[in-house]
Amino acid sequence: MSDGAGSSGATAGSGRSSGATAAGARSAGALGDDQRGRGRRNEDALFWSVALAFALVTVLLRVAYVTLNDVANGQLDTLPVRVVEESTGVLTAALLFVLAVAPVIRRFSFRENWRRALAAHAVAFPIVTVAHTLLMAFTRPPLFELFNLGEYHYGPLGVRMLMEAPNDLIFYSLFVAALEWYRGMRARAVRERRALELERELAASELANLRLQLQPHFLFNALNTIASTTWEDPSAADAMIGHLSELLRHALGTEGRDELPLAEELELLDHYLALARARFGERLTVRMDVQDSVRKAMVPTLLLQPLVENAIRHGVAPDGSGDVVVSAARDGGVLRLVVENRLASVAGSGVDSVAGSGAGSVAGSGIGSRAGGGVGLSTTVRRLTLLHGSRATVEAGENGNGRWCVRIELPFREALSDRVEQG
Repeated sequence: MSDGAGSSGATAGSGRSSGATAAGARSAGALGDDQRGRGRRNEDALFWSVALAFALVTVLLRVAYVTLNDVANGQLDTLPVRVVEESTGVLTAALLFVLAVAPVIRRFSFRENWRRALAAHAVAFPIVTVAHTLLMAFTRPPLFELFNLGEYHYGPLGVRMLMEAPNDLIFYSLFVAALEWYRGMRARAVRERRALELERELAASELANLRLQLQPHFLFNALNTIASTTWEDPSAADAMIGHLSELLRHALGTEGRDELPLAEELELLDHYLALARARFGERLTVRMDVQDSVRKAMVPTLLLQPLVENAIRHGVAPDGSGDVVVSAARDGGVLRLVVENRLASVAGSGVDSVAGSGAGSVAGSGIGSRAGGGVGLSTTVRRLTLLHGSRATVEAGENGNGRWCVRIELPFREALSDRVEQG
């Protein structure tokens, strides 16, 4: 038994990505359906195995009961007879329950309509108990003859049917209750699985949308930067176009991945920093302080680039000089990422030091817009919330030394593949 229940502005590249995503979703869905099917079959096999074990134990208990009753009455050689009688009584009932009663339970469930179910069983039970009595009457004589137990006398069938009906009613009711409970449990499990799958699909969809927000946001900023540099320094603008091309090529390689090793994220960041250095030259200083032990740690794709972009935008002084520090370290089971810059353009602007106990609380505080982060920081907060929930924290604010600091902590989890480049 098994019971279960873009917009028009998108380019051809994004169309291919959507197609690949849809194909991947279909493949994942087919794989999930296959796994769920195997899970249901395993659950069914377990249920029917328990039912069979219950039937066999019932045979043993019944044989012990009637045999000991015979011994108490002075009959000492009745064990073989009782084994045949009780085994045929229990096992023929079990056969009828599986072949006849189980379909009735599937068709008429007490959980769906108890009145219809009760009426259906009121019709089914007399048929089952009569059939059970007839099966015992016709199977026992040949078995007695086979095992040399003498001639079997069952007595008048009408009387036997009345005698067997109370016992049949007890076991019939137990079987109906057990199977109804099992089907209810299965239905609840299916609902819970579907709810979890829907929750995961919604989270994955939101993550994809957030990534789509980051990509054009960054691209527009980069193109505006190149445009503003074209007339002032054509050679720098040309170099920036080359760096932008490399950055986009590597970014496209992460398409469809919500997370990637920190080493790959740092490689993406290097291309962006090359783009920034082409504009600011030696006036911009970026220091990387990354422990080698964390380069395989998994982080959200495009996590650092928007934060560094904000740091450069708000940390560059009027003369074009600025410095940014990016650090990454492990503290037990926590990966700590920090991006800080001096308060060149936001000092004295009323930006408060804000710290949150979790990604969700920071998002609620509106820090992204107040820090000038806009899409970058607010989107980062939301993505961390979707991926890690309360296990991720984001703190942003002035550190007391005239510098603005964004600190991210998330669970440390290494990439499964050993192919991580040392960026």
